[in-house]
Amino acid sequence: TAQQNDGINIYPNPSSGKFQIEVGNWQLAVGNLEIYNVMGEKIYEQKISSPKTEINLTHRTNGIYFLQLKNNQQIISKKIILQK
Repeated sequence: TAQQNDGINIYPNPSSGKFQIEVGNWQLAVGNLEIYNVMGEKIYEQKISSPKTEINLTHRTNGIYFLQLKNNQQIISKKIILQK
């Protein structure tokens, strides 16, 4: 996907399960990363403290998921697509 104004790049997207997340804004690169399914259930959570993070959803079923980066200042949401 193209770089957005929020400075977050997720690739490849769609993915077969392994996603790289690059955070251009260092303040956002320290916080919580959460992933939710389309029913709003949290299926993944990880603390992040670096501008590059890999997540592995290969054990999940195909579909659309919603990634949220949360810190003290803000929450940014992104859509990720899992296709095996």
